[in-house]
Amino acid sequence: MSKPKYIALVILSLLFSVAWLLGLYVSLGLSGFSTERRMWLFIPSLLCLIPSWFIDKRLKKESYKIKPQVPIGFCLFLSFFGLALVYGLPYILPYIKS
Repeated sequence: MSKPKYIALVILSLLFSVAWLLGLYVSLGLSGFSTERRMWLFIPSLLCLIPSWFIDKRLKKESYKIKPQVPIGFCLFLSFFGLALVYGLPYILPYIKS
């Protein structure tokens, strides 16, 4: 693989990762949007991980120094843990305080 193509794939992978993080940020309510406006963004943000994962898998085979590999399991864990925390915490807190 040529170096310009490799750099383009690295940038594309990072853009998909940033799109996932931005979608996670909005869907978990950290941006201040209401619930009905933000939940539709959770699934598309998870779908941004798929091309990023395939690109990273392909880049892992190359011998260049830049390896932007983010484990897909960590991304999924962070997504679902954040979702459970944001939507479950209001129901758990009254039991913890009493």
